[in-house]
Amino acid sequence: MKLKDYQIMADNTNPQVKLVYALYCRKSEEGEDRQVASLPDQENWGNEIAMHNGLNLFRTIKEAKSAKAPHIRQGFDELIDLIDSGKVNAIVTWNLNRLERNAEENGMIR
Repeated sequence: MKLKDYQIMADNTNPQVKLVYALYCRKSEEGEDRQVASLPDQENWGNEIAMHNGLNLFRTIKEAKSAKAPHIRQGFDELIDLIDSGKVNAIVTWNLNRLERNAEENGMIR
């Protein structure tokens, strides 16, 4: 995805709530993602998006794990903990399929 092709999607109906972002990068260890951008490519892309749009990027989470089964990604669990603790309330990711790979965890971020 080129920088000009992205969209920032955030449900921020309360303008007094400051959005604090986590950048989530994931590359599967399995063959499913052979064509997907590398972790450094995803991180560089996310940092460009954050800088270009003045986003408050709290943390970058990177992991190389398959996500077919729930509760095997430590980075994803860290992301959920950051959201639950209120430290982060928005996510930057190269593609939603980096997050949404199984039904249970998909429901956790919706």
